[in-house]
Amino acid sequence: MKYLVGIIILLERIAPSSGLTCCPDAWTAFMGSCYLFGHTPMTFHEAAVLCKTYEAKLVHIETSNENTFIEDQLKHLYRDSNETAWWIGLTDENVEGLWKWHDTDTLATFTDWYPGEPSTNGGGSNNEDCASIYVRESFHWNDVDCQLYKYYPICELGGTESSPEVVG
Repeated sequence: MKYLVGIIILLERIAPSSGLTCCPDAWTAFMGSCYLFGHTPMTFHEAAVLCKTYEAKLVHIETSNENTFIEDQLKHLYRDSNETAWWIGLTDENVEGLWKWHDTDTLATFTDWYPGEPSTNGGGSNNEDCASIYVRESFHWNDVDCQLYKYYPICELGGTESSPEVVG
C-alpha cells in the first residue's frame, strides 16, 4: 500500500494541477490531446469523416512542440517507409492560398511547410488544396490534391483529465 501511495504522490508532482490526460485505447496522449495514427490510406475527405466517427478531427498542429511530437511518433511508427504521407486538417479549398483548419475554418497560426510549399504543382494546377506530412520531404508539410492521393489520417481528440485517486 505504501508503494501505491508513493506512485500516486509522484504522479501528482509530475502533473499537479492539470491531472493526467486519459485517451481511448490505441490513442496517444500529448499536452491534453489524444492522437490516433491511422493504418488505412484514404482521401482527405474520407480521413475527415473517419476522424468525425470518433468524435475527433483531422489533427490541428498548432505549435512547434506539437509538430515535433507528431514527427517523432511518425518516425517511430513508420521508420521503414519513405513513400508514406499523412493527412492533417489544413486546407485552402475555399480560398486559394488561405490555409484554414478544415473543421473550424480558422487560419493556421503555425505551419511547417517544406521549402517551396505550398505550391500549385509547377504553376499549372490549383488542385493542391489539402495539407499532408510527407516522409520524403523530411516530415515537413506539403500541399496535394485532396481526392487524388490516399494518405493515412491523423485524428485528434480532446483528452479527458483525471486526477490520481487515493484508495483506502
